[in-house]
Amino acid sequence: MEGLPPLLMLRRQAAGRRPRAWLVALAAVLSLAAPVEAQRRKPAQSYAVIAGTVFQETGLVLPGAQITVTALESEGGRKVTKAVRGTSNLQGEFAIRVPAGSMRYNVKVEARGFEPAEKEVQVEWDQRVEVFFRLKAIQGAEKQK
Repeated sequence: MEGLPPLLMLRRQAAGRRPRAWLVALAAVLSLAAPVEAQRRKPAQSYAVIAGTVFQETGLVLPGAQITVTALESEGGRKVTKAVRGTSNLQGEFAIRVPAGSMRYNVKVEARGFEPAEKEVQVEWDQRVEVFFRLKAIQGAEKQK
């Protein structure tokens, strides 16, 4: 660098320092912006899951069963009436989201040609509750159409 004009020497020295100063400034701006951005974002919705499998009496899975989950009276004494519905998949499995909190639910399963079944489950906050059903075939249902 000895034979370079003074202006070019200053540019080279400054160029070596700029990236470091730029990175420090960027880090400072990002650290200040992160809490502000977190405050602007909507908090994640908290929910619980009622999941399970529907089987036929023979032990085979039952796809296409209609599941209805209805909230019962909570510990706080308030009644929630909106039912949530779902359908079991090809493996007979289902998973239904419900609001997080301490609540009792009635889970009803219905399928064509089978007797409906119901069970009560207790959900505590954001836990996953497993429930299994074994539906009995309606006598003579195979002959009806």
